[in-house]
Formats: sequence, C-alpha cells, structure tokens
Amino acid sequence: MTRLYQYLKTISYIIVTVLITTFLLTLFNYYDILTNNIVSYLKFLLVIIIVFIGGIKIGKKAQKKGWLEGLKLGLILTFLIFLFSYLGLKTNINLKSFIYYLIIISTTTLGGMFGISKKEG
Repeated sequence: MTRLYQYLKTISYIIVTVLITTFLLTLFNYYDILTNNIVSYLKFLLVIIIVFIGGIKIGKKAQKKGWLEGLKLGLILTFLIFLFSYLGLKTNINLKSFIYYLIIISTTTLGGMFGISKKEG
C-alpha cells in the first residue's frame, strides 16, 4: 500500500504543478507578456522539467532499480494523459503526440535513475 501511496503522491505533485504553471503561462499570454510561441515552448519545457523532478522523487524512494520506478511512473502518466486527451478531448492520434509520450517516459526514467543515484544512505 505504501508503494501505491508514493505513486499517487508523486502523480498528484506532477499534475498540480503542471496545472499551476500552465495557469501562470496562460495569464502571461493573456496580458501579452509572452507571445503564443514562447508560451507553447515553455509549457513543453516545464512539463519535461516537472516530470523529471517527479522521476527523481520516485527514484529516491525506490529500494533498487530507479530506472524501473521512473519507467512505471512515466507509463502511468502517459496513460493518464492519453485517457484525458483521446477520451476526454477526442483528439486524434498523431506522430507528434506519440513522440511527446516517448519523451515523458524517457524523462521520468532518467529522473528515476538520477534519483536513486542521489539517494542518501
């Protein structure tokens, strides 16, 4: 049960942080502080940074094989995003979204590897 709690805690951290940063970027775009192109690039970059930090957090709590914990987290996040995008928003599957999902999975895997290597004790 503690493993499930760790995953839920990390996923909720990632989702809340992504929602807050997206809201702030949208406000910057609305008040013409940032252009639309810059906002879209920053959203992509911030999501990658946030899922990397989430991978580090799950990797630090892993006993061994941080890459596997990061991979599991990436697959769970990808599945959740897939459900939201394709079932909720009814968007089509394309190469761009597939590459985006692969980047999320690989970033969380790298974060898990980095997290277990930085584990204290």
